[in-house]
Amino acid sequence: MERTREALTARRIDWLRGLRQQWVDGNIAVVHASPGNAWNAPSPSAADDEFVRAYGELSSALVVFGHLHVPFERRIGDLIVANIGSVGLPYDGDPRASYLIVEDGRPVNRRGEYDIDAEIRAIQTQRVPKGDWLSAMLRSGTYAAPPA
Repeated sequence: MERTREALTARRIDWLRGLRQQWVDGNIAVVHASPGNAWNAPSPSAADDEFVRAYGELSSALVVFGHLHVPFERRIGDLIVANIGSVGLPYDGDPRASYLIVEDGRPVNRRGEYDIDAEIRAIQTQRVPKGDWLSAMLRSGTYAAPPA
């Protein structure tokens, strides 16, 4: 984390801090994890009522969120929740980049190939802390607990 702070300027950090925690436009809401909490989101296997508790207050037909790095879509009555996955570090066993677009009000998860080997070389060249751990997750497309 310290290395990331050093790489960013104070101006860029201020810009990041100024970003909205949620974005709502018509029937679409976007949050990082859940409203008011950037670190807590229902898991893909959570019960329907957990999604409704987390996202119902947004009063949107479609809620798009991230944080989990696992792309999925779930319909719960009139509510659709969709996770975008992760462009650079998906955790669903598929190492390809994952992203979500909204077409005609419906979420569509997409995958794309990218040069994982080049990414791993950059991690090694830049001596990213715990680079071997990060590289293994990039190759496998799955989460592993960080080494001690």
